[in-house]
Amino acid sequence: MEMEKCTKRWSILGWLILCLLAVPFLTAADSGSTSQSSSRPATQRAEYAYAIQANLPKNQVDPQVHYWVLQLKPDQTQKLSTMLVNTGTKPITIRVQANNGTTANNASIAYNDTREAITPKSATSFASLVVGAREQKIRLAPYETKNVAFTIKAPSKDFNGIILGGILTRAFVNSAAKGKLTLRQEVAYSISVVLQGKTMDVTPALTFGKQVVPKADGGRMVLSLPTTNDQPINIANIATAMTVTDKATGKRVYHATANGMKAAPHSQWNWALPVNHLGSGSYRMTLAVSGQGLKKETITRDFSVSSAVAAATTQPQTPMNANHDVIVVIVVLVVLLLVVVWTLLYFFAMDKGKAQRKRWEAKRTSRQGKHRRGNK
Repeated sequence: MEMEKCTKRWSILGWLILCLLAVPFLTAADSGSTSQSSSRPATQRAEYAYAIQANLPKNQVDPQVHYWVLQLKPDQTQKLSTMLVNTGTKPITIRVQANNGTTANNASIAYNDTREAITPKSATSFASLVVGAREQKIRLAPYETKNVAFTIKAPSKDFNGIILGGILTRAFVNSAAKGKLTLRQEVAYSISVVLQGKTMDVTPALTFGKQVVPKADGGRMVLSLPTTNDQPINIANIATAMTVTDKATGKRVYHATANGMKAAPHSQWNWALPVNHLGSGSYRMTLAVSGQGLKKETITRDFSVSSAVAAATTQPQTPMNANHDVIVVIVVLVVLLLVVVWTLLYFFAMDKGKAQRKRWEAKRTSRQGKHRRGNK
């Protein structure tokens, strides 16, 4: 009987622990609903899917990375070969491009700009080094593998810093009808190409436009700041601290920090800095920027929000709302943990009490036995 009770207790405790462990996985499954993964069974292969891989040459400078890092002599030619694999069950057409490395408006490296020139125009771009066409279309049968190659020719003179480019692939993997429109889903992959110069001893520098412009971007408000990295070196680990104050009241209305951003060499972009919804009026932005090898700089820009821009944007999620799911999970985990701890303490106290009562009973029985023998 005692064994059955003990088994039942530990069975209950086991279920509580399983519930505690299951909560993060259930939450992760729910929060991942916006990813590109499908709800089909894991054993069912996708109809349209592909993968790419760089075929690194023998003169690869850094064999520990999966992208090209090369140091070429003047006028040296180099073949860049990429392996394409159709992992789907239907034929697929993949567009392959050799483009410059640029900086996207969210301060990340992108390879989707097909223009040849960079900033300044006198600088040597990766696209200008490509021999022949910079785009190819490859048709792959199901599970077929092909190699696609581009040839580049190094500049005729030595250079400092790096020249950044990339191999970009695009393919439509799905289509769906929505009314009279047909929505097509495109998947893109890219592999960087880093051409190292004679010396890498280059100091990065950012220059900023004189005006920052509030804009509506997908229903949210951003401050668009023209930014340029005119040096032949990339910038990693860019961090910002931005404060916005109301010029009429002097009150701080927004403050945020961000990090982990990047900038390509010889690139210019309109830095889209997210900000909470601001009503029409006059404001002042103070922005501190730092990065790897980049001297910390603080700039101040005044700007005005028009009623049209204010009306076109909505209040974004506050950190509290954005982290609502996380807070709920933490609360549930804490509650379940308390239940488990309470259950353990309860069982421990009961077992300890029973053991104590058994000792008392044993002592009382012993005393009674001695008393009976004494009476005899």
